[in-house]
Amino acid sequence: MTKDIININVVQKTINKEKKRFVNARELHKWLKVGKFFANWIKDRIEKYDFVESIDYF
Repeated sequence: MTKDIININVVQKTINKEKKRFVNARELHKWLKVGKFFANWIKDRIEKYDFVESIDYF
């Protein structure tokens, strides 16, 4: 088994005095080679995982 190195920038932000790490969803979508349009994919992820705007994504 080989392990791929993911070449995606990680950004650190402070939210409610807590440091969190984020990635660009478009970069992740491209790397994952998802078989659907980005807009549909990200909407599905936000709904499925109950992401909250300004906390889980910006």
